[in-house]
Amino acid sequence: MAVTDRSIIENASTTFREIAAEVFTDKPPGEWSNWTDLRQTDSKIVEHDVLEEMPVVREWAGAKQFHDVQAAKATLEIKTYEASFAIKRKDLITDRTGMTARRMRAWLGDTAYIYDKLSHEALVANGTCYDGTALYSGSHPRGPAGATQSNTSTTALSHTQFEAVMVAGSSLRFLSGEPIGISYNVLRVGPKLAGLAREITGSNERVIAVANDGLEAGTRVAAATGPNFRGVQVFDGGSVRVIVDPRLVGTYDDYYYFFDTTRGASALVGYELRGPEPISLDSMDDDARFHRDEFLYSIECDVVFGPGAWQVTYAGIVS
Repeated sequence: MAVTDRSIIENASTTFREIAAEVFTDKPPGEWSNWTDLRQTDSKIVEHDVLEEMPVVREWAGAKQFHDVQAAKATLEIKTYEASFAIKRKDLITDRTGMTARRMRAWLGDTAYIYDKLSHEALVANGTCYDGTALYSGSHPRGPAGATQSNTSTTALSHTQFEAVMVAGSSLRFLSGEPIGISYNVLRVGPKLAGLAREITGSNERVIAVANDGLEAGTRVAAATGPNFRGVQVFDGGSVRVIVDPRLVGTYDDYYYFFDTTRGASALVGYELRGPEPISLDSMDDDARFHRDEFLYSIECDVVFGPGAWQVTYAGIVS
């Protein structure tokens, strides 16, 4: 009586782990690292420390002045994520065309962008920042002379708004009044705003609407879609890099996010207890095989994404 050739099952398990190792070579692929600072941790509860401001240079007249470094904390809790699929035993052991390996590669290729998904969710959730306000807020405290500062708007993206956002970023100040030095160099939009974003950032000309009296008037409306392959599209056309994220659709199709990736701080912070790891139940003796005659494959990770430094990002939250 013939019995199951276990080498076929073992080969499938090896293939799954080899493909996973290829996909997650160093860290999950995607554009998430443009706005996320990923750190390693060995704790379930993480205290995120932020240095807001360092002492500034002053003329040395009289005694030196010693100021405490401005610091703040936020607490984040590690969460566990998974993505899983099943293969029927008979489909696996009778595969003579390599279908199983192709299916695994396609599935893992899509699953690889898990951190793009998690960072998107953290951005649109607009959670509480270390200063007690939302990551994107019009009332961030501890500005010069006790003033509040803003890094958000409900104004739609346009040439005029682009200029206003760039000015707003360069106008941000520390408590001391010193400029933070923000210059946004990444613009993240969805497919609807892709054409407009490329036009704004990639051209030295400005498209305007002109009324009968010859004065600028009206609203410039543009929408464009483009194919997306698994992750995001990237467009390098000028001083600002455009990233087209296919997750910014529906409710979020008019949202836009600016980032300054040069400041050594990020809009989001991620803490990784366990990076994406391949896990399988692919033995003839496993419960799933015994009861449902199938093998199970998963990618699991223990990680959390939360608000980081609000100063390096700006969001258009347009309903």
